[in-house]
Formats: sequence, structure tokens, C-alpha cells
Amino acid sequence: MSIKGLISLSTAYLSVVFSANIYATNLFVPAYFDPSSPPAPAYWNGLAAAAQIVPTTVIINPDNGFGTSADPGYVTAIDLIRGSGGKVIAYVHTDYGDRPLIDIAIEIDNYIAFYVIDGFFIDQMAADGTDENILYYEQIYNYIKNKSSHYLVTGDPGVVPDEIYLSKPVADNLVVFQGSMRNYVNFKPEQWQRNYPKDRFIHLVYSATWYQMMQAFSRADTNYAGNLYVTDDSLPNPYDSLPQYGELELEMATVTPNKEQKIFIFAEQLFPQYFSPANVDNQQFDGFIYRYYSTTNAYIGIKNGDVFVLGDAFGPSIRRIDTIENTLQLLESAAGS
Repeated sequence: MSIKGLISLSTAYLSVVFSANIYATNLFVPAYFDPSSPPAPAYWNGLAAAAQIVPTTVIINPDNGFGTSADPGYVTAIDLIRGSGGKVIAYVHTDYGDRPLIDIAIEIDNYIAFYVIDGFFIDQMAADGTDENILYYEQIYNYIKNKSSHYLVTGDPGVVPDEIYLSKPVADNLVVFQGSMRNYVNFKPEQWQRNYPKDRFIHLVYSATWYQMMQAFSRADTNYAGNLYVTDDSLPNPYDSLPQYGELELEMATVTPNKEQKIFIFAEQLFPQYFSPANVDNQQFDGFIYRYYSTTNAYIGIKNGDVFVLGDAFGPSIRRIDTIENTLQLLESAAGS
């Protein structure tokens, strides 16, 4: 992730977001990296910057759970995220219902004793509606809620489970997809999910290119995902870094791009030799919506449904490329190839 680019988002852009209070999708980020080991401190700064712009929940996982002792680095990281308006929840694995409940209770107590958190991420959750499994997860849910009714309980079956997991409930929200982009293209929500607000559902997608990430965010409504995280990282641990396209993902989470914004995004991602740095402000002049790229001394602009470029690489005069629709089709084809 380009942390410098993320942190240096313009004051004007931030003020628009805050004043309008708009966002397309919440970010839900498994942050499985040690905050004290480079480059992780920069990752945590990036997550804090994101939390100031869009609702962001971060999962901490010190050592496949709490570990053996508290880590001062996590205390600092948690304070950073929460101080920026984000939420932090703590990782607890359940071995699909086989981990002893006493071990889970001890781990929950340790987190509460040493870290200021907002809830718990219950991983390796079973997905079927058997009485045994429901009772198991209901006991975990009640144990957490008895500690504080304000704690968020997120369950991670990684697939769409039986509806009883929410209707009982045994979780406040659920990870209903976790997997590669290759598998995500086939995802379809179950009809029962429409009985609940979409922010009760979370999708975690890895091994995705920047273009596939854009596709995932553009389908958030269709897939009924109120919380989404997409990364270019891959197995065995797709959550030990942040994606290289982090600032673009933040832009996608903040607001669904229109055609003009997509033109700018595609141009920046596909042709950085002409259009750098990325994510500069939109400007207007004489009917044009345009972006100016100081590093490459280039412009790309849109007026009356047509796309134009200007700059050192394109000659001394404004050059028409094509209509928005045709240009966007060509750029999408190039991005997906």
C-alpha cells in the first residue's frame, strides 16, 4: 500500500467526505501483522488514515489469538486506530466448534484485561444449524455480551451459514465469503440475507488485481455486502500486508465512481508513465472536468461526453481520444486482459 499517498489525501477531499458523510462500503480489515516490525508501522498509519474517511474495523491477531502475554506494540496500534474513529476487534479461533470453551473464555478475558477493544472476531465458525453447534457459539456470544453489551461479535464461517446464526443470534455480523477472487466471481447471496441490513455481512477477498478489486466493490450492492476488504496478497497468509492499491480501494469504499471517475482511475492505473501521481483532485474549467498530473505534466479531461488529453507526451494541442463510453470500454478491456 502506498502509505504516503494514502496519508496525503487532500484536505479538500477529506472535507467533502466528512461534510457529505457518504460512503459506499465499510472496510473490514484483518491486520495480521506485528505493529512493531517494519513495514507494519506504516500499515497501521495507513489504516488510521482510512478510519478517518470511511467506517473501518480492524482485526488484531497477535499470535493466532492473544498469545502468551500482552504486546505494547498492539496497545499503541489499537489506540491509533480507535483514536482515528475506527474499531478494533480481537481474533479468537474456535476450531469449528471443537476448541474447549474454557480456553476461549480465558483468551477473551486476557484480551479484555490488556487491550481496549470493541469486540471479538470468532474465526473458524461452523456454518450448519445443528443444535450442538448453535449452543456452542451461543455460549461464546453470551459470554462476550455479559462482559459488555457494547462488544461487537463477528462470526467467520467464511460461507453463508444457516440463518439461525443471525436470528438466534450467535453473532452480530458474519463473514459470509472468504476466499480468492477466482471463487468470488461465483458468489451469490442467499435470499434470507435480505431480511437483515447488509452491514451485517462481510466479504474478505484475496489474490485480486486492482481491476478485480474495483469489480468487487462495484458489485457490493448486488452481493449484499456492507463490509468488504479486497487484497492482492495471497495464501498462505493473505492478511500479513496491505494491498499495493490501498488508496484506490479507499476511494472505492468512499463512493462508487461514476464514468468520469472511472476514466481517471483506469488512466492512472494503466498508464502511470503519462498520468502520475494518482488520486489527484478533480478540477473544472470551461466545461471540462479534468485532472492535472504534475509529475508527468499531463492532463486528462472530459467535456460533452468526450475524453481529451494534453501534455508533453501528447503534443502541443488538446487531443481528443474518443467518447466516454468507447474509451471506458477500451480501458476496461485492457485492465481485464
